[in-house]
Amino acid sequence: MNVLIINGSAKGKNSETFKIAQTFVAGLGEKAKVIETYNSKIKPCKSCFKCQKNKKNKCTIKDDTQKIIKKIKNADLVIWSSPLFCYSVPSTLKALLDRLTSLSSKTIIVDDDGETTHPIIDTFGAKHVLISGSPLPDRENSFDAIKFQFTHMFGKDIEMILCTEKTIFHIASAQAIAQHYLKIIERAGRDYKHFGHILKETHQLLSQPMLPEDMYINSVNQTPIDE
Repeated sequence: MNVLIINGSAKGKNSETFKIAQTFVAGLGEKAKVIETYNSKIKPCKSCFKCQKNKKNKCTIKDDTQKIIKKIKNADLVIWSSPLFCYSVPSTLKALLDRLTSLSSKTIIVDDDGETTHPIIDTFGAKHVLISGSPLPDRENSFDAIKFQFTHMFGKDIEMILCTEKTIFHIASAQAIAQHYLKIIERAGRDYKHFGHILKETHQLLSQPMLPEDMYINSVNQTPIDE
């Protein structure tokens, strides 16, 4: 399987969310190629829509985005590894998502659910998984914006792993709990390998807080910022 991780974290491979993505890939029993958006030249979309006027639907901006899009289109599975920034994605990842405009039509259609959308005219062969990590303990409402964007861009059946309390990976006294969570992530990868989706039972385990909210908040507030 050709697996591609798009890592949107400024921390690169030291990202807590990227650690989760790597563990998911280990559960798949696969190796993954990695694109670091912060180390890539991704200019913002100019809204010129020249991509929708030329025959190849190709963006005219010269940077790394065309190579990245080619890798996305050639992948069997794309894992979007994104920490939660201001309830959405980091800026370099948002710039890449904006540049995927070149794969859509300016025509407006009404889908089966009665929602209006711009249809994809240059289809992806890949399936997509979103992995997002939040430092907050709240699952309710925290991920609304990022869920909305990814389901509308990649389909309502996109698989998601939404991790709260990600700062626990930096709390020395909680490492056993963090490792237990990663074991469940690995199980999620095995589910996806064998069934094409994460089983409901595994999702239920992943949705449980790693620490009680008050204990987590106290631990984070007492942890030096450089740890």
